[in-house]
Amino acid sequence: MNKTNLSIIIPTYNNGKLIAKAIQSASTYGGTDLEILVVDDGSTDGSTNELQNIDPRVQVIHKENGGVSSARNLGLQKAQGEYILFLDADDQLTPEWGQQMEHLKGQDLILFNYQTSKGEIRNINRQCLLSGDELEEYRCTMISNPTKNLTVWGKFLRRQVIEEHGLHFDENLSFAEDGDFMVAFLLEIQSLQLVPASFYRYLDSPSSVMRTFDGKKVAGYLDALSMTTKRFEHQHEDIQMAGAYYVLMHVNVMMVREVFDINNPASNRQKIQQLKRIIKEPVISSALAKVPLRACRKPRLVPIALLKLRLYCLARMIFTLRSKENHK
Repeated sequence: MNKTNLSIIIPTYNNGKLIAKAIQSASTYGGTDLEILVVDDGSTDGSTNELQNIDPRVQVIHKENGGVSSARNLGLQKAQGEYILFLDADDQLTPEWGQQMEHLKGQDLILFNYQTSKGEIRNINRQCLLSGDELEEYRCTMISNPTKNLTVWGKFLRRQVIEEHGLHFDENLSFAEDGDFMVAFLLEIQSLQLVPASFYRYLDSPSSVMRTFDGKKVAGYLDALSMTTKRFEHQHEDIQMAGAYYVLMHVNVMMVREVFDINNPASNRQKIQQLKRIIKEPVISSALAKVPLRACRKPRLVPIALLKLRLYCLARMIFTLRSKENHK
């Protein structure tokens, strides 16, 4: 029997026909060194009943509903592959994705570009193996820009790193649990391969939880940030600074997807008052103080500069414009 080199973990909950399309996209690779673990998190729509007929390499694991983190954790417990690839049930792999299997040669993390409706993201333009100082620099880059780099899907993660360090998804977190897991993973890796190719298609959904106003995201993000920042406490200064950017990028997310979301019925005055309360939270105020104003020149950091300058009305305008763009 061939050794399983890659375990694809797909958590699903009532994903209808999308889960079948995700599996079909993974099945374009014909090797026997692959297992596809579908973790059904208590679906009630029957969407996982016939999935094993698509491909004999598919294993459907049923569990009671407990959330995406518990589903991913169960997938990690069942996985046999040397590497892990997380695939969301509403996303897909490209037909040529299996060609990237050739890169699984002992590195702790293999990182690729990925595709969205707006084009290719991450901008890796060279193939190289990073270690030592180069790895440290790229590790900081990834942590500093979590929305682009710290999703768990679309990467090859070495399972040995996960098992040796007892890494798992925090099932108590309702938001940013993938960022928290990736931070923990990044802090343990010793090698990182960059590959200037893309094989993962992130299919934007305007009705996703992340893109709809529900009034719950702020509390969830603050809980997650309080947990994740503990991971930076005993790291060197560069990682701690990257951790401050990590926090501030999530402030952007909270503002755009919740506080100043165009579907938030609160008045502008109420929204600004909420903004002021949020940036007084210790985890936020500490990050704001740590990042100097002169470092806030990139477009994604302009709102942070405005917060540091207490120009809240201008910050509100930018956050609102970005919310409108998201809803488009």
